[in-house]
Amino acid sequence: MNIPALTPTLILWASGIASAYALWSIVGKYLGVSGAWVALIVLAGSLVGGMGVALLDTQRQPAPPVIAIVVLLVVGCLNGAAVYFQAMKVSDILVPTVSFIVTIIIVMLVMTPVYDFALNGATLTGKHLLGLILAIATVLVLAS
Repeated sequence: MNIPALTPTLILWASGIASAYALWSIVGKYLGVSGAWVALIVLAGSLVGGMGVALLDTQRQPAPPVIAIVVLLVVGCLNGAAVYFQAMKVSDILVPTVSFIVTIIIVMLVMTPVYDFALNGATLTGKHLLGLILAIATVLVLAS
């Protein structure tokens, strides 16, 4: 299976997306807002920002099957709950915010190829396996 390489443009897109994901939790803690309020406001902002852009694109796309809509809504609910719990943790002064967020990102790196393999039958290359091992090692280092 020929896997395309990440281009500089894709790396810039990924960096911008990652920066947006990382920014809200740090800003919420900086402002001293409770986790519940941070989650509520960020989720509302995400809804407005995401739906505004997506609605423009969906006008040119065929509607997905009902089962796809239901499954994606359930997954979206899980994502919303994850944002809520992340906000609760990063606003807690007893939680090391940077290590916690980095751990979330690293576990996402580990779970993404696992999910892709399980759902899409993607193959894991040697680079993927090495990345998984290094990601797990990084979490263990952060935890020590």
